[in-house]
Amino acid sequence: MHNSWTLLKGDKDLQIQLKTFLFAYGYLIALPFIILDAQTKIDLDGLAIGSLITTQMVGAMLSNFLWGKLSSNGLNKLTANISISLQIIAIFIAFNASTLYEYMFVFFLVGAALDGNRIASGNLILALAPADKRPVYVALQINIISFGLFFSLVGGVILHFFNYTILYSTASAMLFSSLYFSFKLKD
Repeated sequence: MHNSWTLLKGDKDLQIQLKTFLFAYGYLIALPFIILDAQTKIDLDGLAIGSLITTQMVGAMLSNFLWGKLSSNGLNKLTANISISLQIIAIFIAFNASTLYEYMFVFFLVGAALDGNRIASGNLILALAPADKRPVYVALQINIISFGLFFSLVGGVILHFFNYTILYSTASAMLFSSLYFSFKLKD
């Protein structure tokens, strides 16, 4: 732990990378609750929910052509920039959505963005880490950014005490922070 802490304190590029991809999990503040918001605006039967899930998977599959092309050209920073931007757009659309098709587009963007973030973070950490310290860098990244998986708990607390406006605003603020740091990533 001491060596990891020393490594983390001494590597500014690693700090930027971890902030970028931890804050990129900010979408989880809102994502689990978008469906609840949708339920108050549109009729969500089994077919509609299945359509949303299918659309998210189609977004993930189709976006991989773009992420693969960018990644093979060494444009992992651009991949991170685009995928985080897609998450921000998805949150903004969710805030104003009122039809099933708008919600399908939200889920399509989320599906696309998730794979972009995963690919960019994995490739960037390998490029950033010195060969002899790659296992430590990868472990640090995985362990630190995995705390973002708990952001949905934060979203639940926000929604319990406030409203969807605060929920979406908080998720957007986290994602804008992630986007800000993503422009400082080393490609």
